[in-house]
Amino acid sequence: MILELKTKAQLHLARKLSHIIIGIIAIFIAHILREKSFQIQHLLVILFIVAVITEYTRHHIQKFNLFFMDLPLLKYLLREEEKNKVATVSYYITSMTVCFWFYRWEIAIISILYLTLADPIASIAGHRFGKYKIYRNKSVVGFLSFMLCCLMINIVLAKIYWNASYLFEHKIIFYFTPIIAAMAESLLPLEDNLTIPITTGAFMHTILYFNQ
Repeated sequence: MILELKTKAQLHLARKLSHIIIGIIAIFIAHILREKSFQIQHLLVILFIVAVITEYTRHHIQKFNLFFMDLPLLKYLLREEEKNKVATVSYYITSMTVCFWFYRWEIAIISILYLTLADPIASIAGHRFGKYKIYRNKSVVGFLSFMLCCLMINIVLAKIYWNASYLFEHKIIFYFTPIIAAMAESLLPLEDNLTIPITTGAFMHTILYFNQ
């Protein structure tokens, strides 16, 4: 029993670390290839189409689903309940596609960065210390960890990411976006790989629109 729990904890940590690594690599590529935004946007559309076809196929062809779930990397990174549900990676690709197509480039990067860093950290903190729940399986510790992590991201980006400096000049964006993101992660009854970046990006986009 102890070994089983230990294995589950290790798998949970491995999934979250892979979430962070993949997200950072994607954001780094998006940042250095800013001038080629058109190509990146279309690449994301292609990945989105591939994800849709893959999800449709594996939910209608059992053998393909078993093959998909048994792939060397996905075998350890996908949760058992994803066998009969849409895989997290498909939601991830969808949110990236939406953000980089409909929001300013800097807003998209910040929104995805919230998902990439704050979500895994909040999940780990909540999994370890989340005694008091606020909604579904979300904990107070996870909510606060997520919000503080997003605020730290804003503080760091305000210092080093000059392209986004115009965003953080708006105090509402600087201080309230982490709260909005944490609420999207904890309170919305949808997949947080969708709600976090899309809601966060929409909030920043709206604030900029009404302060032009």
